[in-house]
Formats: sequence, structure tokens, C-alpha cells
Amino acid sequence: HIKDNDGICPAELKPGDGSIDWKALISALEENGYDGSYDFELASLDDNEYILASDYLKQFINKNKTGGN
Repeated sequence: HIKDNDGICPAELKPGDGSIDWKALISALEENGYDGSYDFELASLDDNEYILASDYLKQFINKNKTGGN
């Protein structure tokens, strides 16, 4: 269960809009054997925000993974 933030306020920003280095985080998770899902939470009623967040995260997830992650 993941969400981004600005490092100050516990806001639920979409991945890529805050201060978290998602490339480094996902790389570290995968290097340590994580093979689970990446579930994110947004405070938005705009469906496009969910699509943007998903597309952003997918660029860092190992392309060799199988399943719906």
C-alpha cells in the first residue's frame, strides 16, 4: 500500500508528485526479493490521476515480472 507525500504533510499524492524516489524504492524492493503487488492510494476523484499514477509506477517495475502487478 503506497502513496507519495511532500516530506512535510502526510498528504496522499499520486506517485511522482511528491518527494519519494520511486525508481530507487522499487529497485530496492525487487533486489531484496519483493514479488508482491504495488497498491497505491490517491485522494482524487479524477480517474485520469489513477491512470497517470499507474503509468508512472510501471516504468520502474521489472518488466520480467509476471502477473497483474
